[in-house]
Amino acid sequence: MFVRPPGSVSRFKVTAEIENPLVLRRRFEDPLMAFVELSDLRIGKALMLERDPEATELLGSTETPLITYRDLGPARHYFVGFSPTLESNWWQHPSLLIFLQNVLDQTRQRHFIGAPQIVPAGQSARLYEVEGQVRIQTPSGEMLEQPADRGALEFAATDKVGFYTVSTGEKRSAFAVNLLSTTESAIVPQSLQNADGGNIQEAAGVAMVNKEIWPWLAVAALVVLLVEWFVYHRRVA
Repeated sequence: MFVRPPGSVSRFKVTAEIENPLVLRRRFEDPLMAFVELSDLRIGKALMLERDPEATELLGSTETPLITYRDLGPARHYFVGFSPTLESNWWQHPSLLIFLQNVLDQTRQRHFIGAPQIVPAGQSARLYEVEGQVRIQTPSGEMLEQPADRGALEFAATDKVGFYTVSTGEKRSAFAVNLLSTTESAIVPQSLQNADGGNIQEAAGVAMVNKEIWPWLAVAALVVLLVEWFVYHRRVA
């Protein structure tokens, strides 16, 4: 992510600097902008970008995109044309943290290290580094075709459990669909809930438990017997 860089970086070409850009466009349907409320956003200065047809604008003014991203192979580069802390009031609103969390969530979904993508049955699989007509073979052997969009593809026909083979050009990859539930698979201890759906708070303090006292009674009885035995033998002597 490039935040207010000093100049052109990666495929983002900076052409000028503008003052007080008015936010007019927002890509509501993009998952990156989910729950990101920007109606009170005020920007003092921002960088002007050269228009790029392969870049996706998330937030824009009349002059330039303000927040945009571009997919370069498996990597996605983000560009924020203004400083959230020095050139705007974005740092004062929760939407900044929500946007950063959305970026992290999308990054986790896009990158898989040395293993096929695994998605729950019925949930769309996001495929990257694909182009043209993408052929997908389902676990039942059925062959489906779907066109890629800017190097990515969202495949929704994941109703069958098993491995799906993806073919695009000479490249082949795979992803798996299973019935595992993330809730059922979580092994971290969970808080108990009451009838209202709230969590039951753990009470701090010392737990009261019952302990056996017969060993102490036996020791006391032994001491009494020893004392009586000692007194008796002193009298006899």
